[in-house]
Amino acid sequence: MIDPITVVEGDYTTYGHLLIFTLTLHADSLIDRMELDSIILADDFADMQIAQIRFEPGEKLILLTLYGKVIRNAKIGTITVKGEVLKKGNDLSVKVPVRSAN
Repeated sequence: MIDPITVVEGDYTTYGHLLIFTLTLHADSLIDRMELDSIILADDFADMQIAQIRFEPGEKLILLTLYGKVIRNAKIGTITVKGEVLKKGNDLSVKVPVRSAN
């Protein structure tokens, strides 16, 4: 079974720089609007800010650029797309492994 939302794997160890993610929606698609507050960052990404969101309405890909400090406490960063911008209306979250910089 495919997860409802996935992220392209990468080495997310950057401190104070940009992190770029490609999110793929498998179980839903985007409606016609999406704002910076349509994304919730948690766990090791909680102190980061959203620099840019790129998407096409009705599509299944979101290009997300974050900047700031990766916390590295949980070894997982969580990205949630709020249901208000998805056709089915339910939040979708993806957990991203965060590796130590050492």
